[in-house]
Amino acid sequence: MASTGRTVKELLKLIRHYSSVAIDMALYALYSGDKSIALETLKIERKVDDYVRELISRVSLAIRDPDDAGLAVGIAEVGRALDKVTDAAGDLAGLVLRGYPVHDYIRHIINCCGDLVLLLHSKKSLRDLPSIVDLLLVKRGETYLVAPELTKIEKGDLVVVRGTFDEIQELARAVGDADAVESIRASTVTNNIPGEELASRLLRIKTLARLALDLAFHSIIYGDQSVASLVGEMEDTVDSLYHEILEYSYYESNPSIAREMVSIAIFDTAMETIADAAMQLSNIVKRIDEYSILISEALEEAEEVYLKLRVTGKLDGKRLGDLGLADLGLSVIAIGKNGGWIVPVTPDRVLEEGDIVLAKYYRPENEDKEERIEDILEQMGFEIEED
Repeated sequence: MASTGRTVKELLKLIRHYSSVAIDMALYALYSGDKSIALETLKIERKVDDYVRELISRVSLAIRDPDDAGLAVGIAEVGRALDKVTDAAGDLAGLVLRGYPVHDYIRHIINCCGDLVLLLHSKKSLRDLPSIVDLLLVKRGETYLVAPELTKIEKGDLVVVRGTFDEIQELARAVGDADAVESIRASTVTNNIPGEELASRLLRIKTLARLALDLAFHSIIYGDQSVASLVGEMEDTVDSLYHEILEYSYYESNPSIAREMVSIAIFDTAMETIADAAMQLSNIVKRIDEYSILISEALEEAEEVYLKLRVTGKLDGKRLGDLGLADLGLSVIAIGKNGGWIVPVTPDRVLEEGDIVLAKYYRPENEDKEERIEDILEQMGFEIEED
């Protein structure tokens, strides 16, 4: 591969960014059955493969003495871990391209209990995006723009976007496609899922795998070994769920739905792979040394902004769901309480003074808006910790 002149930090940022985009695009392709988006997901997988090879080549050439070895190993581990995420995304996209029917349980849980990923048909041009959302893909004419750095949407664009339900609803109304959000309102807002044992296990493995990845990034950015240990515990739980789901699905299957059972098995494996990658990332924290600043800065400069919030007395006794954090575009990842961690977090969780809230949101284009978010959080009664 010819040298591009990209630095190690630039390559880490690219790999981090595209791995996050790939998994959400793959999930949307599963949800919608859209083969064009599945193909774009596979293109991202190949792009990340190239970036990882370039990254490992660059850090290998940079080693001058034994003291550089720890730096090279740490950087390479981040690249390989995120490569696993895009591999998992490629496996999911492959289900769509191969024409496997997707089980209704999977389709139901993809867009519930967290971030929403949705395709919007823009019927208006917008100069500025009105909400804190992340553009995954824009189809403009016959051209696909993957993870574009756009602040303007043109009339006729097809846009795959992720964010909270309220933020995407605001954008959908602004581009004249509000009906797209209403079709999935029930499953997203009420978190209703089928009461079957298999459905609840699939929901749990999806939730834990995605949270584990966020917590792994959080642990690196903050150098927090307690969060890194939590990721390891979550990965153990995901491993157990992985085997339970395979055993249950094959036990319950019969010839008439065998191909649907394949989709469950591959989905299950992909979520387990993401959790493995998350643990691989969090293990880096245990060897945090001279390479920590480079890695943490590269991962921090992404679309997702991670916040570590301490609860003050002003919020003592308040229900998390009553604070309106979703209106700011924030998703709560975990809550630290009495030296332990609560994952996942439900809206009825009551906060106590001293609790730690780990949260994320998608970085707005306008830096002033990002500062306003932090100001509002401090006015609510949170202290923003900067480790």
